Amino acid sequence: MENLIRDIRNGGRSLQKGKGFCCTVVLTLSICIAVNVVIFAIVNSVLLRPSLFLTRDAILLMSNRYPKAVSGISIQAVLAIFRPSSKMTVFQEQAMFRFVDPSVNIGGTPERALSMAATPSLFRLLQIRPVLGRTLRKKK
Repeated sequence: MENLIRDIRNGGRSLQKGKGFCCTVVLTLSICIAVNVVIFAIVNSVLLRPSLFLTRDAILLMSNRYPKAVSGISIQAVLAIFRPSSKMTVFQEQAMFRFVDPSVNIGGTPERALSMAATPSLFRLLQIRPVLGRTLRKKK
């Protein structure tokens, strides 16, 4: 134990004598620690954490685009015309969504906010809870 304390004191004295060497050591250690933290964060989020969706292999995304169609139609209107849950019984859950780009007034300045209009069944499909509020219940 005495040797360890003596070595630490000797290292501290040698770092005090060479200011340039001391700055290089501190800079090298800080860069190495930062790189290790970044690598761990990436590996943790990609490999170590379980998937957000329990059965992501079972999720199917179907998409249609109609460039000459009337814009501004709501998802509720589409659901009123096309009731996928009543026609198809192959899927456990079905949901519809579309990305919208509304302007939000923040402090008198309009800001664009990327958001999504979705049916309440999207939360059940992805097996997540909304951050704010609650979803609508399905009529039984």
